[in-house]
Amino acid sequence: MINKIRLEGLQVELLKTAKPRFQPSLLIIAGFFLGLGGCVDKPDVISPPNSEFNSEAKSARILSPAYASYVVCSAEFPDGRRYSHMLRITAALDVIEFTGGLGQRLFVTQTAAVKLPDGQLLASFAAQDGISAFDLSIDRSSLAYGLTYNLARTVDKVVVEGRCSVLEGDGFKVE
Repeated sequence: MINKIRLEGLQVELLKTAKPRFQPSLLIIAGFFLGLGGCVDKPDVISPPNSEFNSEAKSARILSPAYASYVVCSAEFPDGRRYSHMLRITAALDVIEFTGGLGQRLFVTQTAAVKLPDGQLLASFAAQDGISAFDLSIDRSSLAYGLTYNLARTVDKVVVEGRCSVLEGDGFKVE
């Protein structure tokens, strides 16, 4: 809007001052950052054990094992291709996580049983979702590797042999 004022022969036009344009944009930007802050994941807080919990609740908690060794094993399979598998192993050698595919789709599983006779690591893995049970053996001094599994929908056992490399974890290999 324009206001006109006449002063002794001079015509002066005054413009009403417009609202600053940056105020709404500041509000929009502030709202964006406040909304963004609300979307950030909050870290999980692990509270110390409380004496109010009963022993059944304490034993029902599932703890993720702390892996100390990372081993990659490679072998040639019956289809003529070489496949690699990664093993994550706890320091106590009591839990092993296998990541691989046995010539099929990739999967991850943990051990059903582990034995440690004379510098060997023998691990059994239970069947799951279309994957048959399988056994794994590693000579901890030479890092020779053996894997035994059944072919899909048969009782025929397949044995493959290969070698392993320790990526991390000095306690795994036995001299």
